[in-house]
Amino acid sequence: MSSMIINGLSGLWLRTDKIIRSSLTFRLFTIASDFIARVAKGSFIYRYFTKPVKYENPAVKRSLAYRALAYASGKSSGFLTRAANRLAAALRSSVILARTHDFFFRIHLQPTRTIGLATAAAAAAILALSAIFIKTSVLTIAASAFLGVVSLLLFVSGNTLWGIICESMTFRMFFGSTCPSFENGGKHLEKSQRHHIIPVMLGILAGSFLVFLPPLYAVAAIAAILGIPMVIVRPVTGLAALAVSLAFIPTTAAAGLIIVIWAGVLLNAVTGRISLRDAFLKGRAALVFILIILSGGLISFAIAESMPIALIYMLFISAVFLFIILVKTKVLLKSLVLSIVLSALGTGVIGVYQYVSGNIEIGWIDSEMFEGMVRIYSTFENPNVYGEYLLLVIPLCLALFFGSVRKTYKVFWMGTGIVLAVALLMTMSRGCWIGLAAGIILYFIIADRRFLWVLPIALVAMPFVLPQSVLSRIMSVGNLEDSSSLYRLYIWLGTFSMLRDYWFTGVGLGPKAFSGIYSAYAYNGVPAPHAHNLFLHVLSETGIAGLLGLIWVSLTGYKNSISTSLKKRGFDLHLGAALAASMTGFIVQGMFDNVFYNYRVYLMFWIIIAFAYSYALAGKKGSVADNEQD
Repeated sequence: MSSMIINGLSGLWLRTDKIIRSSLTFRLFTIASDFIARVAKGSFIYRYFTKPVKYENPAVKRSLAYRALAYASGKSSGFLTRAANRLAAALRSSVILARTHDFFFRIHLQPTRTIGLATAAAAAAILALSAIFIKTSVLTIAASAFLGVVSLLLFVSGNTLWGIICESMTFRMFFGSTCPSFENGGKHLEKSQRHHIIPVMLGILAGSFLVFLPPLYAVAAIAAILGIPMVIVRPVTGLAALAVSLAFIPTTAAAGLIIVIWAGVLLNAVTGRISLRDAFLKGRAALVFILIILSGGLISFAIAESMPIALIYMLFISAVFLFIILVKTKVLLKSLVLSIVLSALGTGVIGVYQYVSGNIEIGWIDSEMFEGMVRIYSTFENPNVYGEYLLLVIPLCLALFFGSVRKTYKVFWMGTGIVLAVALLMTMSRGCWIGLAAGIILYFIIADRRFLWVLPIALVAMPFVLPQSVLSRIMSVGNLEDSSSLYRLYIWLGTFSMLRDYWFTGVGLGPKAFSGIYSAYAYNGVPAPHAHNLFLHVLSETGIAGLLGLIWVSLTGYKNSISTSLKKRGFDLHLGAALAASMTGFIVQGMFDNVFYNYRVYLMFWIIIAFAYSYALAGKKGSVADNEQD
């Protein structure tokens, strides 16, 4: 039944595509777009964004800053070498450390019976500890019985964890029959060392957490004892966890995860498993912005509040270097893109449920002008913030749809895109709608400009297909009777007045520093925690250096995406277009709001920038989609 639906939908898509491409309108639009493209190729802007990125820049290497960094690196290399030798000696001399490292480094190669030992130990621990310290209940017996059955199934499986993953329907759906290989393993896996004590100890710990801690804390503790060692010995798993969980975890958890990833990177660097060579040179735009953020914390008018914010910002920007260091292969890059889009799908389902169930907070709307209207926010507590997150993700889903070959892929990503688009519509965020439109236009300019002719048709059809509530929000753009529009105008006027005195240095990071100075310049007495405009706010917080730094970072992201995508085809081409579209939509929304206000969205923006770096670097080695089977 499902195959009939997939074949029907794919057949409908192919017939529609054939009709569109054979139409006179499409041919005329193609001729016009080709003419415009030929004219544009002579411009400076075209040459700048299509010129290949040069990371090995001789001028940079001759600079004083680079030579100082190289000198410091040379002086510290002896210390790092000695530290690496001592660490290697400690691992060789300590049986416990060596065995623990081997277990977590090769956990994907472990036989399922090893994991069965852990689940059996957890079941026994739950029963024993409940009987000794807490009265045994039906729930504890059921939990122990469930874990016992799971352990029995794992004992008789005779496979490995990675083998089960590779043979699963979900894995085959997204990656095909080709199983990516790891060190000493792949689809045909080598046997790892036999482990018995470590899984039993982990099982006992997990069982004790489930008995003595509340369920949520128990799950977090189990994730920590399993995840932290795994991330330290194999840091790339931390990036995968960050991509999957970012939309659902608090800021402190995201910051903690990045710290653990850095600990793993540094540990693997001193032992020679990972190279940090030229990572900071390649990401120099992000490095300069980190220094600007630090200065924004140090010279703030509210330094006690600004410094913690600066540290979080700096940590999140450092994710760019983690991607440059760790994401070396095309398969890994595509896997992380898949993880982020699937995670966004989860937020979309939650948002749609909020709208349907009515389990939603009212108060994000002008009730006098838009009576009865509700806005979803999913896991982000604010509709505008959630819309900004979707702006960064929806173009990635578009790339997965157009860049896929299999019919199953196209149907799945089309469904995912519909859910995310409906969720964005339900945020009722007008700036995000405008941002998405701008991003999609740029997407098709890069990927296939012939599809741009569909946009005017969609614009004409909007009044006939969109709900009245959405149309009324669109028509209210710029209407000063809407309290939200008038509020922003007053804040912008007050911010301009403040910048006449603080444009050079800024006032410092955070709402306390901003509002403390802004209150003396507030237009009409309207208070504000931020400037409700990305560029005004960055200029207010960090001065002209921060604004120039943000422009440099954005231009670098565009150049990495566009210059690489124009040399590619298939998914590679669409991924580059999607990254440029994500940045465009985000920046356009930044004209109406401070899109850096939410920490998780701030981190998501830097992940997109990091994707652009990894995309350009991996693009030198081959196609991102080489692993996809027709």
